[in-house]
Amino acid sequence: MKLLLINPYFGQGENQETEGATHSPPLGLGFVGTYIRDNTDWEVEIVDPVPQRLTEKQVLKKVKSADIVGLTSFADTRFYCFEFAAKVRKQNKNCLLIVGGPYTFVMDDLIMKHYPFIDILVRGEGEETLLEIVNGKKREEILGITYKKGKKIVRNPIRPLAPNIDKYYIDYSLLPPLDAYGKDIEAPAEFRKLKTISTIASRGCPFQCAYCANVHWERKWRATSPEELVRRIKGWVDEFGVEYIRFYDDLFTANKTWVLQVCKLLKKNKVNVKFRVLVRAGTPSEVLKALADAERYIINHPEAAKAVIQKKLKYGKAYMADVWPDYEFSLSLGQSLITAMEDEARWMISNGLTTEKQVPNFLNYIYIDGLKAIRPEAVNIIR
Repeated sequence: MKLLLINPYFGQGENQETEGATHSPPLGLGFVGTYIRDNTDWEVEIVDPVPQRLTEKQVLKKVKSADIVGLTSFADTRFYCFEFAAKVRKQNKNCLLIVGGPYTFVMDDLIMKHYPFIDILVRGEGEETLLEIVNGKKREEILGITYKKGKKIVRNPIRPLAPNIDKYYIDYSLLPPLDAYGKDIEAPAEFRKLKTISTIASRGCPFQCAYCANVHWERKWRATSPEELVRRIKGWVDEFGVEYIRFYDDLFTANKTWVLQVCKLLKKNKVNVKFRVLVRAGTPSEVLKALADAERYIINHPEAAKAVIQKKLKYGKAYMADVWPDYEFSLSLGQSLITAMEDEARWMISNGLTTEKQVPNFLNYIYIDGLKAIRPEAVNIIR
């Protein structure tokens, strides 16, 4: 029996410097694919067409022999996903067609209405859910899925999050070679020269930001134990020669004790790697002032500012000339932010994607005093 997991994105050009979808492996597919491989006798193949240089025709040929086809869906690639799903169904009418990913968590009902040829949508954490599907458990007993029973859309209760995520990991041999992916374009130029691996060490974020899409982790933060994480990192260094790690955690620094223990163990084990993480920083006045000064410099000295960035990131003149006009450097806190969040809230309410009945007062969630003290004219929110 074969499980075929596909990142259904085929690229929009040949320039890996700007094609963001090729800079990281499909980590979610890596986690679930490894878990199924370890806990069943199924053959598991993960396909990522852009770094593997596969055409749509070549991937559809692989679909013919699959018993289950799983696709991952993100907001920015959702239409690629659903268009390709229709082709999968046409190519293999007998396979079980599954779609998962962050987008299915809040849009499952609409997806099922518009794309009824999809058999199952996985909502939330996918490892245990997909394992139960592969093992043939009855759909009505599987938590965290949406499916059709006749013409009725059935939405099973969400699956509780696993308290211990040490058992979830990625076997990178299931993914394309690390060098097939572009470098982390947001990293300093000297880091982009290093042997790179992408991963996720923790899941979720404990904060309650109203604008964040992190609802599928239930505002909870869970992490791989420091000992297990450092063991994995050491293994990547030894096996692949990894020098730089790009962590795609929502909030790597949610637990100070955990971060310090990871760093302590890295030092103790003499693991010398560089890494980049996402943090939730405050905005002290000195930071805001520095941002304001930077904005003023860019406005008054655009060519000099462009030269600074070009030198720091080591980009070519032609590339900078091409992308520079697309950027707007502005330090502001405007009414448009409130308007956009209110529009999104109304849309969610009207489509039944939230239990709330009224649009919240987003002013209660926005701190304006810091920027107002530094640059009052940059704040135009109506209170």
